[in-house]
Amino acid sequence: MAGAGQKRRLRARIRRRHGVSAEEEKVKPKKLIRRADRTLAMDLMEAYFEAPLEELLTAGSLRVVGERLSLDKHTVSKWRERLGLRDSFGTSRVT
Repeated sequence: MAGAGQKRRLRARIRRRHGVSAEEEKVKPKKLIRRADRTLAMDLMEAYFEAPLEELLTAGSLRVVGERLSLDKHTVSKWRERLGLRDSFGTSRVT
């Protein structure tokens, strides 16, 4: 197990590499609201983009939504199916 000094140095090295100050690191993220009908990844995606997941998933074709959210089109399709959603064209399947 690493000692306290070693952990502190490692944290500082990671902060420098990513350009994050010690003050910025102390900022707590918003509390994540978990919903039973969703996976953790779905909840994190909604929190990251600060928009309802339903809106994010239906804002275009599978390919367009996947590129915008950095997801594979098959993942977008599975999430839509899980939530009972369709895109703006009325489709929910991978083409």
